[in-house]
Amino acid sequence: MPYPPLTTWEQLGVVVVFVFLLLAFMAGFFALARSILKTVQEISGQFQSFIAARDKQWQEYFEDREQSFKERNGEITKVLERLLAQFADHAEETNRAIATMEERTARKTKPRSNP
Repeated sequence: MPYPPLTTWEQLGVVVVFVFLLLAFMAGFFALARSILKTVQEISGQFQSFIAARDKQWQEYFEDREQSFKERNGEITKVLERLLAQFADHAEETNRAIATMEERTARKTKPRSNP
């Protein structure tokens, strides 16, 4: 059995209820979206704070490592300079010894004149 057509006031009531439900749905959706955005902002802020703290820790670590490296490098440089000085002294002594040996050898191997 077909339904009789709705009167104008009944149609207006259906449209008003539909519009009200649509607005309620949209308000709920926007409230949910605002809540999600707020939560994401809070999480993002916490994450940025965490990353900033980690960056600071890494910077401190690398500064300590750099200072330690500079100290060790300075110590190694001093040791190498002492070693180079000892090597130079040893090379000088060796050159003197070689010169002395060459002089002795030259004296011993001088050709003698025959009388």
